[in-house]
Amino acid sequence: MAAAEWIRGSEVERELHNDEGGSLQGEIDVFYVSDVYPLLSSMDMQPTHAGFLRAYSLVCSRAFQIDAYHGLSMVPLADAFNHSHENHVQLASEYDVCPACGSLSECPHDREDGSLLQADQPIAVTPSIDPTDTVDMVTMRSIPPGVEVFNTYGETLGNAALLARYGFMVNDSEADTVTFGWPGSSLELGSDESYWNSVYDLVVKPAEGILASSSLVYFPDMESEMSPLLSIDSDGRVSIALFIWAIVESMSVECGAESTGLIISVLRCLLRVEALRDMQERDEDTEIPSEAGSSPGPIAAHFLAQTAKELGNICRTRVANMGRVEYRGASMEVLGEVFDGLPADRHKTRLALEYLLGERAVLDVCAAGWEEVKNIADTVFLE
Repeated sequence: MAAAEWIRGSEVERELHNDEGGSLQGEIDVFYVSDVYPLLSSMDMQPTHAGFLRAYSLVCSRAFQIDAYHGLSMVPLADAFNHSHENHVQLASEYDVCPACGSLSECPHDREDGSLLQADQPIAVTPSIDPTDTVDMVTMRSIPPGVEVFNTYGETLGNAALLARYGFMVNDSEADTVTFGWPGSSLELGSDESYWNSVYDLVVKPAEGILASSSLVYFPDMESEMSPLLSIDSDGRVSIALFIWAIVESMSVECGAESTGLIISVLRCLLRVEALRDMQERDEDTEIPSEAGSSPGPIAAHFLAQTAKELGNICRTRVANMGRVEYRGASMEVLGEVFDGLPADRHKTRLALEYLLGERAVLDVCAAGWEEVKNIADTVFLE
C-alpha cells in the first residue's frame, strides 16, 4: 500500500498541490527537465531525476528564509534542531537588507529618489562586510540543563504541513485544522464566493460578541487581508466563516434570499441550543447565556437545524472521499486494524495512515456535535 494512496482527499494532499489544485510534484518535474538537467549536463555532469528529487527534498526541508538578498538559504548548524511548538530557540536575522548586494547599511545601490540600481549595474565601491549583519539562533525561554533544545519550523504548522514538508508529525497538535474551499476538499465556493464574503463581512463582528463562549464555533487568528478561513480545528469546532457559510447555504436553498437579522437570530439560537445540550448532559439546570437573547422562535430554530445538517454533510462527504479507494467510508476500527497490521518498516505508509485516522477523528467529532444540535433544534422547531 503506497503512502500516497492514504493521504488522498486529506490536508496532506492539499499541501502537495498549489491553490489551483495543480501538483507541486509536476512543477518540480518541469523545473528539472527545463532548467536543472540542461544546466548540469552542460557541466559534464550526469544528473538523474531521482538524485535531483533527493537533493531538492534535503534543501527544502532544511533551508531558512534569511533576508531580502539571500532569500531561502542553507544555514550550517541551524538545521540540527528538532521541531516543537514549545521551542527554546528560533532563527533571527534582519530581513530588510539591500536586495542587490545584501548590505544592511547604506550602499551604492541606494538612490535619493528611493529607487535601486539593478544588481548587475556597476557600483562605485564594493560594500564592506558588516559585522552586525548576522544570522543568530536566539533563546526564547530558559533552557534547563540536560534537555534537548528545540527550534520551531513554524508556530502555526499542523501535522499535515509537518508531514508533507518534513516527514514527521507531533502528538496532540493543537495547530491541526481541516480546511475547505480548495479543489478536492468536498466544498468549493465557486461563483458564489463574492456574495458569501459580503454576508460574512456584515455578520462576523456581531457574531464575535454572541458566540465568544461557544464550544462548537471558533474564531481563528487571522490577518485582516486574509480571506475568511473555512475550517475545523483540532477540537472539532467549525470556524465562524464555515458556520456562516452553512447558514447562507441552508437559507439559499430554502428561501433564495438571506436576511442579516435572521442570521443573527440563528447565531443566538445556537448559543441557546448549546445551553440546552449541556443541561441534558449534566441532568441539571443550566443558565441560558444573556448573549442568546430571547427565545429565537421556530424559524431561526429551523434554519439552525438545516445549518447543522449542512455541516454534518460536508464532514461525511469529506470522509467518504479520503484515503485509499477501497477503504473509503470504512469504520475507524477497520482502519485501525489495517494500521496495526502494517510492518514497522513501512514507515511512510504508517505515518500517512496515522494522519488519516487523526483527520477522520476530527471530522467524526464535528459531525456528531452538529447532529446533536440538529436534533435539539428540530425539537425547538416542532414546539
